[in-house]
Amino acid sequence: MKKHLAKAAKKHKSTKRKATIQTPAEQFSKLWAQVQKERESIAKALEQQQAIVEQYTREVLPQEIASFQQLYAETEQLLSFLPKKSLTNYQRGELLDWITDNLRMLQSFPFDFERDLPGLVLQFKAVCEEVFGPIFDEPDADIFDEMDELDEDFEADLFGFEEAQSKNEDATAFDQSEDYDPFGAADSGGFDPYASQKKAAEELFSASAANKMFRQLAKILHPDLEQDETQKDIKHQHMTQLLKAREEQDVLTIFELFCTHAGKGLPSFDAAELTKLCDLLKRQIRTIQREKHAALAANPVHGVIYEQYYHKNPQHTFIALKNRLESLRSEMRESQILMKDLTTLRGLKAVLKERQQDFYY
Repeated sequence: MKKHLAKAAKKHKSTKRKATIQTPAEQFSKLWAQVQKERESIAKALEQQQAIVEQYTREVLPQEIASFQQLYAETEQLLSFLPKKSLTNYQRGELLDWITDNLRMLQSFPFDFERDLPGLVLQFKAVCEEVFGPIFDEPDADIFDEMDELDEDFEADLFGFEEAQSKNEDATAFDQSEDYDPFGAADSGGFDPYASQKKAAEELFSASAANKMFRQLAKILHPDLEQDETQKDIKHQHMTQLLKAREEQDVLTIFELFCTHAGKGLPSFDAAELTKLCDLLKRQIRTIQREKHAALAANPVHGVIYEQYYHKNPQHTFIALKNRLESLRSEMRESQILMKDLTTLRGLKAVLKERQQDFYY
């Protein structure tokens, strides 16, 4: 029995995968291929984003707009009950919660619509002033700024959500300010993420292999050595690119030109230079990924749609859009049914009681 166990353990041990150690040249080739793949992924991601946006606009957006209009009508109806004197403090607080929740959702809608949301907000503010007296520190205070509790009897903060746009802006427009960065691509505090990459490139460009690669390319791409006028123009463009790369000490561009025009394979870099090149490629990959995020966020609305609905499997993207559509339709049906109960003050009080019970449950 012991021999059997020992044999099985030995067999299991022998089947373990041995870790393979890559040489600097192998690591460089792998990273270089990843750089090319990352560059190609930007165009592919933008195509996928455009396809998702078109599908969303065609299939989901009409229902989004219809749901918005339904929610707007519901909020108007609720607002008409706020000044009613027969409401208790508790009921009025519950109603305020409901209205402000609806206003949050309305102001977060990123597309154009035909309803006057700023007008509705001003109407809400006027009703609050009428019912509760002066509740804003300044006459021009914004309804979406942080507010103090109106009354301890409400037992909760009834407000406290931020405004999406200033009163001078179209409140229907999505926030496209410079501070908006849904993908976290913006830099902060004056930090230069490319500083270490530039320093590494400077060190590497002084290496003999990098200079040798540049000189070899200069001979191949020099336009004066070309007789054909068309080819001369092409070489002139490549030579301009090469000289710019040398001026900016862009080793990776020089290497890319070398691979394209001087044949495949690595130049005569030694192991230390290849290690530096590998570090440079890793930084380049991170740079390309930041550029990809920035490209996808160039249109903030499209960026949010892509972030919310994109899946590697197109079928999963289709399901996510379909689920959103069904959710909107369900919410709209519930609101339409609810509106029938909100035609009288008695019906409103019954609904407020149900909402509170649902909250406790």
